[in-house]
Formats: sequence, C-alpha cells, structure tokens
Amino acid sequence: MDNEGFRGILSFFKTHRDQCEHIEWNVPQNIPFHILCKSPRISQELCHDFMIRPLDVEKILTLKADYTPATEKITFSIEDPVIPGNSGTYIIEDKEVKKIPLTDENTLPFHIFSSLVVGAISLKEAELIGLNNISLPVTAYSFFQKNKNIYISECF
Repeated sequence: MDNEGFRGILSFFKTHRDQCEHIEWNVPQNIPFHILCKSPRISQELCHDFMIRPLDVEKILTLKADYTPATEKITFSIEDPVIPGNSGTYIIEDKEVKKIPLTDENTLPFHIFSSLVVGAISLKEAELIGLNNISLPVTAYSFFQKNKNIYISECF
C-alpha cells in the first residue's frame, strides 16, 4: 500500500467514526499509527504471526539442501495453484535438488509444504494435522525440522 492509499483508509475511518464503536486493524509495528490520530485511544497488541509464500520452490529447496543436506533420497510432489513453474516432483539427494514433471508421488499440499520448508512446522506436526498420504524416508524428518529456518524474502 502506498502513502495515498494509507491516508485514504485513515480518511475513511475519520469520516465514519461515529458509525462504529470499535475498529480492529492489524498493521506492522513500525507504523506510528497513534501519531496519525487526533485523540488516540489505541490499545496495542504485538503478534508474532507470519505468512510465507514460496515464490521459487527449486531455489528455496536448493538453499535448504545446502544448509541441511538430505542423507537419503527424499522425493515429493507439489502443485502450486498460483505459480505453475513451482509445480513438479522434487528429488533431493545430499545437497542436490532435481525437479522433474509433476507425478503423484508423495503429494504435499502447497500450504503444508510452505510451512515445512521454512520450519514453521515439523514433518511430525504435519502428520498430526492430517498429512498421512505420503511415504517419506526417516531422514526427511531431519530435513523438514521445525525452527531450522531459511528465508529468501523481501519486504512488501
């Protein structure tokens, strides 16, 4: 959102303030929202949630394999509904990542893959929430560990 859009939203709130008692708005911590209000009555709460959307799956997996080499071959498929170039079957051996055309082998839902690849959840946790249609080697548990994060990101 640019400056004009941000000010437009604030103007909308200002002109409709008598029509609502409570507004909940989640903004990044670095926005000095209270300075923009004439008489702020703002309660603030800090949240540590995040959302990550892999844009280049092969590059992310290559970096992750370099950081956490796969000691045994790991093969899985993902279908990216937004970026077709990410869809495929990935084979990871040691520090090498190979992408082949999409097969049905060990299909990971994209939202689960996103959480796994950045360490937001472990493979064990993914199984607890219903990922039980795949058959990965035991070494995949160390490749998809929780909190072993690798990020390729930019602020937006």
